[in-house]
Amino acid sequence: MTTIIGTGEHATPAQVRTNLSTDPRATNAARWSIVFGTGGAGTETMVTGASDGPVLPDGTQATTYARYTWTTANTGGIPYVEYVGSNAETHNTPVGTPVAMGVYVRCSVTRDGRHRGFGFNQANAVVWSSSTPPATSLPAGVWVRVGTLFATTSATDVMDYFFNRVEFISQIMPIGTTLDVTCALIEPGATAVPDHYDGALTDTVEWDFAWTGAANASTSTATRRRTVEPLSVLTPGHARTARTITHDVLGERTDPDVTLRTATTRQGTLELFFDVEADALEADAMHSGALVMTLVDDVNPAKSMTYVTTGGEVETRREIPHARWIVTAPYREVL
Repeated sequence: MTTIIGTGEHATPAQVRTNLSTDPRATNAARWSIVFGTGGAGTETMVTGASDGPVLPDGTQATTYARYTWTTANTGGIPYVEYVGSNAETHNTPVGTPVAMGVYVRCSVTRDGRHRGFGFNQANAVVWSSSTPPATSLPAGVWVRVGTLFATTSATDVMDYFFNRVEFISQIMPIGTTLDVTCALIEPGATAVPDHYDGALTDTVEWDFAWTGAANASTSTATRRRTVEPLSVLTPGHARTARTITHDVLGERTDPDVTLRTATTRQGTLELFFDVEADALEADAMHSGALVMTLVDDVNPAKSMTYVTTGGEVETRREIPHARWIVTAPYREVL
């Protein structure tokens, strides 16, 4: 696959998403809570430096999580664990805004769990609670990401902060049972449940991840760079300007003095092929703007480079016989 990414101070992000969880990785006990069920009791431990956390989308492993241990078995009721927001947050999420939530959970015994969400206003009143979906089995000792896209059409007021909960309906937790939880996601305005992201995640070719304030104490963003994925990229050839200088010497010498200089970076013309007009027009706009482009070719890494458009015209045309669009752009590689 070939991807072209446009960056620079003039690059308008294609998309910015926000995770409202201010302690997504479970480093602050104030943001996490447990109910041990009827008659149940237990302890809370904020685990750090763990080597057994869930594997995240960037391939890294979460090293922090909250662990809850039953020291007294419950006799019934609804044990649950949740990420809890705070009324210090003022997100003013309008009624009807879909909210995606996700969290990783691991129970030491196989139990049935279900995912629920709650919205609160500044007066700490519950103004929205999700429906109660059917429970699903969570296998013993395995990290499972529970995720749901919630509708909030039943909300009675704007929602300033949220609770992200996993419930265990009528499940008995024996003495010694542990329940681990980490990596909370709360994203209003989502159209689907995204992979987990927060400011600690490693940037990808397509996405930048950042905290909006202090690490593990603020919301975080995922910013999608402007990208296009052409069907193919043709580089008919490239040129490099030689920069070594020779100096003829007066007298009997026939060979010159030489000042060695490295040749310039690559320059030439790119031809980008698309089967969708909208993608071709986006490529045209990117190559006509004040952007720095990065070409990433997974199949032929030698093609990969960072470049700018310079020294000629950007042309977009349709090739009728093959029903495809071609964007032609002069380029100069930059380092």
